Amino acid sequence: MGPCGVSHFAAVHKVFGASNVSKLLLLVPAPKRLDAVVTICYEAEARLQDPIYGCVAHMVSLQQQLVNLQAELSCLQVHLSTLKHLPPPLPQGFSVTEHPSSCSIELSSHFDPPLWKHQEPPQERLYGSGGGDLHELARLLIDRHRGSPSAFSELPPKPK
Repeated sequence: MGPCGVSHFAAVHKVFGASNVSKLLLLVPAPKRLDAVVTICYEAEARLQDPIYGCVAHMVSLQQQLVNLQAELSCLQVHLSTLKHLPPPLPQGFSVTEHPSSCSIELSSHFDPPLWKHQEPPQERLYGSGGGDLHELARLLIDRHRGSPSAFSELPPKPK
């Protein structure tokens, strides 16, 4: 018997009494005795820690953890479902507070109309249903706001 076995035996003997456990194990069918021994050892160790509730205190604690985790999971699922209905995030590095005027300026007055005749991309590329199109448009607008000279040559005319 190893050191763990000795401590288990001592706990079982102290809590239940060795002869009581021996009599009890004789009543248990042989294939189920190992499970019974493990259960008795676990309960004996738990009773040494908590003489009144034993392993029930641990089970109640685990049940409470389960309830808390289920509630947290439910909250996270609700939060995730609301995030699925939000518009796609802004491009990395873009902050509305850094560029307060980017949303309030009418940009069409700053375009040079002759440039559009030579470099007009397909309309559905920027105004189609794809989310990447909006990201590209936002990136181009940010580049223009920062003073990139080639930004206007890449933008299409405003659809009518």
